[in-house]
Amino acid sequence: MPFRTGPASSRPRPPFGWDIRDEDVLSLRDDEIEHALDIALRQRLSFTPTLANFSLRLTASDPTRFPPSEASRLLPRYWADAWDLVAGHPSTEEAIAQRLRSVSAMRSLVRRAHARGLDVLAGTDTLMPWVVPGDALQREMAELQEALGSAEAALAAATTVNGRHLAPGEIGVIASGARADILLAQEDPTQRLSALREWRIVFAAGRRYDRETLNRWVDDSRQHFHSWFQRHIMGTVAALVVGLFGHH
Repeated sequence: MPFRTGPASSRPRPPFGWDIRDEDVLSLRDDEIEHALDIALRQRLSFTPTLANFSLRLTASDPTRFPPSEASRLLPRYWADAWDLVAGHPSTEEAIAQRLRSVSAMRSLVRRAHARGLDVLAGTDTLMPWVVPGDALQREMAELQEALGSAEAALAAATTVNGRHLAPGEIGVIASGARADILLAQEDPTQRLSALREWRIVFAAGRRYDRETLNRWVDDSRQHFHSWFQRHIMGTVAALVVGLFGHH
């Protein structure tokens, strides 16, 4: 997300449930951005922008215009109601238009940070509204491809660059002694990033899993989270919680 130190920190804090105000992003001047990037470089900071997180909140704003992903159907139905307790979203046409401009400005900021030599990492802020594990990472890489200008740079943000910061020499690389976590795609994802969604085999901790096996597990998960207990018991509990705390 945008930097919370430096020039922008003098602006009023965002309202409850908002990471940052779109008007603050749009009002950042070039000299403020360069100053923040200078600070980040001196402090050897990395940058995890979670662009998909900000884009996906538009689904809560207008699900017809910004439909939820197929992956969101895997989650319990009450999640969509409970998310309003977690984070805010644009609620008017003017606010939606402002969010679209803000996300575009965020991509530009990511591009500038990358060009200045900051490490850009892929991350999604899981459990934010409509941020579905796995699917959201694919969306984040698509956002980073647009921001950074290439699928290869987006893939690096999710693999080698992330690996350098999380577990150097263990993840993000294929090498002796590294973790055997490998995904095999049918096409080169540096040429077509969406090829990652068409994978056939994955190795996790050295164990081989084919797509059919994981599809069965996904079906089991879907049945669990759409069971009678989840719909009627957990759904009722969630509705009560939303009713009690849904208005800040």
